[in-house]
Amino acid sequence: MGAWLLAVALATPVSAGDRPGRPSLDPWSCPPSHPIKGYAGQLGRIYFVPADPFYDEASPERCYASEDEARRDGSRPRAAPPPRPAVVQLTPSQGRRPT
Repeated sequence: MGAWLLAVALATPVSAGDRPGRPSLDPWSCPPSHPIKGYAGQLGRIYFVPADPFYDEASPERCYASEDEARRDGSRPRAAPPPRPAVVQLTPSQGRRPT
């Protein structure tokens, strides 16, 4: 009987009250105590920290107090855009081919 109860418990979906974090205040805001915005979309669950350039545009599904809390809920950090390559300016002598 114990194995049956364990199987039922594992098959029961976790309610929002059992998940880490808390619901958002409105479509764009999280409470000050939980500033990290969690978003569930086509790419899975991701989170945005306040320093992220897209933080203000993110519409949170869940809010977290820490990045660790967001990861425990199955979220990953939003991938930062790759850095732009450094621009190198050549002087006229560096741009010439050797003779």
